[in-house]
Amino acid sequence: MLWFKIHGMKFLKSLFGSKEQPIKTNQDFWRWFSSNSNKFHKIFESKKNINEDFMEILAEKLNELRPGYYFLIGMPDDKTIELILTADGVIRNIPYVEQLVEDAPKIEGWDIIALKQGDPQSNAGIEMHDLKFDQENITFSEETDANYPDEVILTFYHPDYNESSSQEIIGGIFIYLDILIGELNNVTLLDEVNFANSKDCNEPIPVTKLGEYLKWRESEFLEKYEGLRYDTDNDDYSGYEAVNPETRKTVIGVFNTNLLSWDSKASHPWILILTIEYEAEGESGFPNQDDYVAINELEDNLNYVLKDAEGYLNIGRKTYDGSRDIFYACKDFRKPCLETDKLISKTSDFKMHYEIFKDKYWRCLEHFTNAMNNT
Repeated sequence: MLWFKIHGMKFLKSLFGSKEQPIKTNQDFWRWFSSNSNKFHKIFESKKNINEDFMEILAEKLNELRPGYYFLIGMPDDKTIELILTADGVIRNIPYVEQLVEDAPKIEGWDIIALKQGDPQSNAGIEMHDLKFDQENITFSEETDANYPDEVILTFYHPDYNESSSQEIIGGIFIYLDILIGELNNVTLLDEVNFANSKDCNEPIPVTKLGEYLKWRESEFLEKYEGLRYDTDNDDYSGYEAVNPETRKTVIGVFNTNLLSWDSKASHPWILILTIEYEAEGESGFPNQDDYVAINELEDNLNYVLKDAEGYLNIGRKTYDGSRDIFYACKDFRKPCLETDKLISKTSDFKMHYEIFKDKYWRCLEHFTNAMNNT
């Protein structure tokens, strides 16, 4: 397999951008790719000028469609080219990769795959930075925390791990995990990952058992929480007000107190934080009345598509110093990413951005919980 990431955009745009129809939709991309698939197939088979005549062009077109697409490419047999489109582990890009592959037509001689697929039985390893990463030198152990029993916390061990080599070892292990358990499992099933030298492990578990272990943990989790939904219609909400001691500006928050004390938080393990930036009125840090109404309408629009009955819970909001943060807890990450991106693309009055990450026990909100308890 060859690994390729987008680069050289300015040169490529000047070379190709003005000569072909722009790529704006998945259908545009696949029409373009299909029309060039035979040519690209021959170039890859020839092993001549693959970068210039194929891979850089493909990378440019993917970037034109949407930044954040990467790909792996190889030939599992003498007739088929395997093209793996990947998000390189970036959660918010995964839904787009999956949708792009779902929209792909059948193309003779090509196998289009979404995300790097794992093989728990694979004997394959990698070598990078003069270090080897394979089933012979990687082990793991399970960590437990009584306060967070549903979290999957693992420590991975490598015989060459030390302070000076830590970054190379961590990078190599994550790449190896993509090979072993796949990209999606790598970024969604592990809640916390630590690293250490092999000599520090008393009871090492062979890394070949990792897939089986994660499958068991996920089945236990689903059995406990699958199908659990929450209705917020009758919940209580409380506000709090505090002053930042450094800026002396006021922070105002409104949160669903029932959710903050809920004992099944782990059933909605994905936290979405949408930030809406506005021009603060005076020294207060708060929006003017018109902006206040408009920001609330944006939140209402997102609530309309991220419904609590479908697994998307609006926990609350914080307003402070020119920005409004809105917090959601979600059953899955795909729809929140897609719908939030849609909202942002349709909004020109405010600068907006978001982050989404896995936090089964909503630990990122504990300071709000403490603040509400002290009011």
